[in-house]
Amino acid sequence: MGLELIEQDENHALAVCGDVVMALWFVHTTATAVDRLTDVLRATRSHHDHPIGLIQEVTLTATQPDTEARKALNTMLQLGPGVIRCSSIVVPGVGFRVAWIRAFISGLAMLARPGFPHVVFDSIDQAAQWQQHLLEGADVDPPKSTQLVDAHEELHAAFAAR
Repeated sequence: MGLELIEQDENHALAVCGDVVMALWFVHTTATAVDRLTDVLRATRSHHDHPIGLIQEVTLTATQPDTEARKALNTMLQLGPGVIRCSSIVVPGVGFRVAWIRAFISGLAMLARPGFPHVVFDSIDQAAQWQQHLLEGADVDPPKSTQLVDAHEELHAAFAAR
């Protein structure tokens, strides 16, 4: 199960690995990019007979989303459990800024009340294991956690090579 790169620019990258959509946020999280993520989630869900997984990474170079991007993120989270089975956000690193980013993201999720498990992790390994566990629990054949980690690394490499 390989990575299908959907799009990338200087701010983000979107891809699909089996029944898991991946998004990397590098600099500015724009409303347009979040709307594209929402479109990719809907399209990917339409190819499966079950809700799908979502893994996003917010890099340390990413800035706080503006008001329009936050609205778009809230709209995306409102897709609900009919589209998204589980969602994880990876914010790698340690320190005050990283803790603040994780708290900010957790706060947005609590306000949105997405209706599906939505958890912030500090590593892709943790997020991938959690995704595999929850998707397997839904009687589907999801990518293995190692495949998700490999796909995540491939997505980073594609972004670096652009």
